[in-house]
Amino acid sequence: DGQVAVQVGSAVRRFGEAHHTFGSPHHVQRTGQTAQFLAQRILDRALVAGPFILCHLLLVCGQQFDNRGHCLAYVVVLQLGLAGFLVVLILSFFAFAPKMRWLMRSPLILQFQMMFMHRHRAARPPPYIYLSDGGLIECLGVLMLLRRRLPMILCTDACEDMHVTLRALRDTIALAREERLCSFYDVNEPRRDVELAMSELKDSSCSFLRLGIRYEPSEADE
Repeated sequence: DGQVAVQVGSAVRRFGEAHHTFGSPHHVQRTGQTAQFLAQRILDRALVAGPFILCHLLLVCGQQFDNRGHCLAYVVVLQLGLAGFLVVLILSFFAFAPKMRWLMRSPLILQFQMMFMHRHRAARPPPYIYLSDGGLIECLGVLMLLRRRLPMILCTDACEDMHVTLRALRDTIALAREERLCSFYDVNEPRRDVELAMSELKDSSCSFLRLGIRYEPSEADE
């Protein structure tokens, strides 16, 4: 698809240079880039949009049958359209297979998988990748540092927390416990439960919270 888009952009640029259609060389270059971009987007989306368009047309046809009183045809066509949507969405979870990789070109499928918090894993990356700040899983960015077993971590919590519940930090501690990465303790009194130290922060005059980290033994340590 990328080679075809490049050829389309080159053809548009050659046409503009030969016939002086697009004005200055700068406009010719920009027009060629725009044509290449549009060709790439169309080629990327057209293949995966086909099944969704077909299913949508079936739903429209089913509505027409319903308006004319053809109940059986309405039910059959409607079920075919809905089943088509369902099949495409289910197949998207198997997009790690080379034959199904084209499904990952659809923004609708990417949003659908994001809603189910599905992590796509394959030998080759998908054509389009969404990058985020990790807020869907952990807002503070501390979990990755814990996985690296850093001896000192400085974290600024800018989450909306009017009542100072430290919910983002609590979520991070829960995730670290699930992965058996480490344990947290009160630096001033290691035998004291860390939850008590966190709950006292909102009533204290201190503007920071210091916690100790004890990492679990790793295979490298053994």
